[in-house]
Amino acid sequence: GSSGMSATARRPAGTTPAGSYQIASAFGMLPDQKAALGYRLLGETDRWVQDPRSSRTYNLLQPGRPRIATWRRTRETLFADYPGSFERGLVLAFNRPSKVYWAPKRKQLIARVPADVRRGSLLVHTGRRVGRQGWVSMPTRDLSWLTRWADPARGTRIVIGTPKYLRDTL
Repeated sequence: GSSGMSATARRPAGTTPAGSYQIASAFGMLPDQKAALGYRLLGETDRWVQDPRSSRTYNLLQPGRPRIATWRRTRETLFADYPGSFERGLVLAFNRPSKVYWAPKRKQLIARVPADVRRGSLLVHTGRRVGRQGWVSMPTRDLSWLTRWADPARGTRIVIGTPKYLRDTL
């Protein structure tokens, strides 16, 4: 993140939460490489929502922006606005909502159990950093390999931290 790492990441600090995380899902602008994780090919309208005023859509990848969106436009990341930065991506199991369903009248995903709006999200993606986010970026070649290698059946985890954090914690 732009403000380093933290064991207690809070919004809007811009820190990356240090720790060991399972991989929740894979996504990207490039086609699926047969990832065991499940993969979502991003379209031009896909976005990540982080509006604390809209807790039931917080930390959800939305397929578009409906006319009656419950979140503010200023609190979303439209992936297409960052060419090269989301060729591949992973959503890590950090502060994830659950019991997510499609609301046909609202034309958006909604969580019955929302994520904590005081905490951020954790994505690993390709390309340059995305401002104000505590997300991790890495080269496309490396993330492509990681996406192919990761297997939820084996309990694949990603560990994020400074050398000191890793020595003291693991």
